Amino acid sequence: MKKRGYNKHNINHFKVMVLPLMITAIAIFVGNILTYVYNNIMIAFFISILAIVTFLWSQNKNIITPIKRLEHGINKIDLSNNLSYRLPIHRKDVFYSISLAINAILNKTEELFHKIKDNEEALMSSNDEIMAAYEQLRASQIELETKYSEIEQYSQELEKLKSHIEHMAYNDELTNLPNRRSFMERLSSELESKKEGAIIFLDIDNFKAINDTLGHVHGDELLNRVAYRLKLLLGANAFISRFGGDEFLILISDTDKESVENLAKSINDIFDEPFLLNNNKINVDFSMGITFYPKDSSDINELIMNADTAMYQVKATGRNHYKFFDCEMIESIKEKVKIETKIREALKNDGFVLHYQPQIKVDSLSIYGFEALLRFKNDTLSPAVFIPIAEESGLIIEVGRWVTNEAILQLYDWKERHINLKPISINLSTKQIMDTGYIEFLRAGLEKYEIPPEFIEIEITESILLEKTERTIEFLNELKQVGVKIALDDFGTGYSSLSYLTFIPVDKIKLDKSLSDKFLELTNIKVMDSLISLAHSLELEVIAEGIEDLEQYRRLRVGKCDYIQGYLFGKPIEINEADKIYDSNLSYVIA
Repeated sequence: MKKRGYNKHNINHFKVMVLPLMITAIAIFVGNILTYVYNNIMIAFFISILAIVTFLWSQNKNIITPIKRLEHGINKIDLSNNLSYRLPIHRKDVFYSISLAINAILNKTEELFHKIKDNEEALMSSNDEIMAAYEQLRASQIELETKYSEIEQYSQELEKLKSHIEHMAYNDELTNLPNRRSFMERLSSELESKKEGAIIFLDIDNFKAINDTLGHVHGDELLNRVAYRLKLLLGANAFISRFGGDEFLILISDTDKESVENLAKSINDIFDEPFLLNNNKINVDFSMGITFYPKDSSDINELIMNADTAMYQVKATGRNHYKFFDCEMIESIKEKVKIETKIREALKNDGFVLHYQPQIKVDSLSIYGFEALLRFKNDTLSPAVFIPIAEESGLIIEVGRWVTNEAILQLYDWKERHINLKPISINLSTKQIMDTGYIEFLRAGLEKYEIPPEFIEIEITESILLEKTERTIEFLNELKQVGVKIALDDFGTGYSSLSYLTFIPVDKIKLDKSLSDKFLELTNIKVMDSLISLAHSLELEVIAEGIEDLEQYRRLRVGKCDYIQGYLFGKPIEINEADKIYDSNLSYVIA
C-alpha cells in the first residue's frame, strides 16, 4: 500500500519539478536546432541567389548578348541596298562559327548576284530576241493558217495534175492515142498470156514533105485526123498507139493472116478520101509492115524490129502497100549488123582512112583544096552503104569526130612540113547536129594544133535544112563563130534550094552532079549560067562536082564557075598521092 503511494507521489513530484525542466531543455535544444536549420537555409538561399545571379550573368554575357548581337547583325542584312555588308566577327563569341557561316553565305550571295547582274543585259537581250522570234513565229503561224486552205485547194489540183500526168505517161499528147509505153506493156501482157496475134507497123509516106509544105501546125492536125480515122476502123480486139512522129502501131489479138490482110487493105481504102487542110486536099498513104507473134518471135524488141523491117521493105519497093515479115528480111538486118560491127571495129582499131579528092580552081587549074572522103582501110565497102547505117545506129557521131580530128591532124602535118595550107572540106551528117559537144570538139582541135579555122570547110546537105529548126540554124551559126567555112552540098536536088540561101550562113554552094549532067548541054546552058550568076550575086562561091567531061569544064569556065571537082581532074586518093600533086597545075589534063 505504501509503495503504490510513493510512486504516485514521486510521479507527481516528477511532473512538477522535472517535466518543465525537460520541456525547457527540449525547447532550448529545438530552438538551437531551428536556429541552425535557419542559418543553413539562409546560407543555402544566398548561395542559390548567388548561383542564379551568376548563371544569369553568365547567360547574359555568353548567350543573350551574343544572340542580341547576332540578331542585330542579321537585321542589318539588306541584300537590296547593301550587298557588301557582313556580320561583325568576335572570335570569343559563342556564335563565332555561325557568324562566319552567314558571312560565307553573304559572300556567295554577292558573287551570285554579280553574276546575275552581269548576265542581266544578255538575258534582257535574249528576251527581246525571243519576243521578236515569238512575234515572227506568230506572224508565220497566221500566214500558215491563211495558206492552209490554199494548200488544201492545191492538193485537190495536184490530184488532178497527178491524174493528168499518169494519163500523159501512157497516152500520146497530140492524138490522145496510147503511146509507145502503153503499146509495149500491152504486147508484153499478150506474150506472157501465150496469146497469138499480129502487129502492124504503119508509117505515113512523104509526111516530111507535108510538114515542109503546110507547116508543123497543119502536120499535127493531119496526124490527129489520121488517128481518128484509124480508131473508127479498128474493132475491140485491136489496140492502136502512136509510136512516134508519123508512125503508128496496131496490135490485133486472136487473128489470122487473112484477117490482118483484109484490115491492111481496109486501112488503105479509108485513106483514099483526101483530107482538107488549109484549103489543100492532102492524100495520105501508108507503108505497112506486119509480123505475127509468137510465130515470128516472142521477144518484144524483135517483133517491133520485124514489123519495122517489113515496113521499110515496102518503102524501098514503091510505098503505099503492106508486106508480111519473112526470114529473108532477117538477112538484110544481119547485113546491117555486120556493117555496124565493122564500123565499131574500125573506130576502135584505127580501121578508117581518109582519101582526098582535089578541088580545082577553074581559072588557073591549080588545086584549091581537098574534100576528105571516108573509107575502110581493108574493105571496099562503099560509103553510100555504111554511112546510112552509121547514121541509123548513132555511130555517125563518133565517125564524124574521127573525120574532123583526122583532117585537123593532116593540116598540122602540112604545117609542120612548112607546106602552105590548103582547105580540107569534110561532110557533116544531119545526125551530127544532135552532137551537142561537136562545136567545142572542133574548136579545141583547131586550138590545140594551132590551125586557122578557115582551112576547115564543113559541107552540109539540103536535108539538114528541111525543117528549118531553131537548133539547126543555131548550130550553123555556132560553126561560123568558130571561123570555119560552110558549103551547101548537093545543091539543086531539093525543090526549093534557093530559099535556103536567104537564111543560112553558107560561104559556098556545091552544084550536084545531076545539075551538071542536065544543064551543061548547049540547049540548057543558060540555066547553069544564071544559077552561077545568082550565087555570085549573093556573094557565094560555086563549086561544080561530078565533072567527068572536058566539055563540061569548058562550059563551066565560060559560066565563071569558081571551082570544079570530079574524075576529070582526079579521083579520091590517099594522102601520099595527094602530096605528090599538092602544088601541081593540072592544065596538062585539058591539053
